[in-house]
Amino acid sequence: MSAKQVLIVDDDQRMTYTLTDILAAKGYLAHPAHTGEEALQLARQKSFDCVISDIKMPGMNGVELFQVYRQLHPDTPIILMTAYAPGDLLTSEVSEKVVAVLRKPFDIDLVLTFLSAL
Repeated sequence: MSAKQVLIVDDDQRMTYTLTDILAAKGYLAHPAHTGEEALQLARQKSFDCVISDIKMPGMNGVELFQVYRQLHPDTPIILMTAYAPGDLLTSEVSEKVVAVLRKPFDIDLVLTFLSAL
């Protein structure tokens, strides 16, 4: 069985590389992206088993990314994360379709448990 592919999207490069390193150490193939646009470029080149994205990012935010990504790959589980209150960006429709909305800093074991169940 091949390693699961995870797309990590966050404008905070330290967060992206930290998550990428943790997931790689656990046997996942994690791919960093620092903008929603960069994430979509990667999504057009390959499919991922899961996407973990920040909500608040300059340019395309995580909710906008979720909506476009969902059109490209409707069955891919998406986890959104934020250091802020989700506020108006997170509609009930989006909330119902994402796997989880995690507050930063979050429990990485929770994410690992979810990924292991994919």
